[in-house]
Amino acid sequence: IVSLLSDLTARNPDSRELLSGLLHYADVRGVQFIAPMPDLNMFKASAAYANFARAKQLSGCSFIGADLRHAHFAYADLGKSHFVTADLTDATLQGADLRGANLCLANLSGTELFDAKYDDDTEWPRGFSPPTDKWTGDSAEPTDNGRV
Repeated sequence: IVSLLSDLTARNPDSRELLSGLLHYADVRGVQFIAPMPDLNMFKASAAYANFARAKQLSGCSFIGADLRHAHFAYADLGKSHFVTADLTDATLQGADLRGANLCLANLSGTELFDAKYDDDTEWPRGFSPPTDKWTGDSAEPTDNGRV
């Protein structure tokens, strides 16, 4: 049913609010999301093995407390999204746009971040060192500004 709702949002952007409200605590394990869904709210959703790569536009989404183990976000726009306390163990964020995203207290064990873009406003879990190859911030390289 989530796949059908995802397809509906591709055809009718006004239905996004309906879908977002239905996904609090939702069990969407393994679902493939195919439509752009900015500002989606998946608070504490169970989305292990879900595929968000085709949705592409996920900026401003809330994945707070969500189970996103092995989820696939390759090349998705996740700018200004919130992953606070989310479990991203072994998730794929390859090439994702994480500029302005909040990943504080997220579990990033085994998370694939190759080619992911981030900036000064991206907040990482304390002690986590993101890869430096796709830094897009204002300074020459990432610094420990209290966000890493």
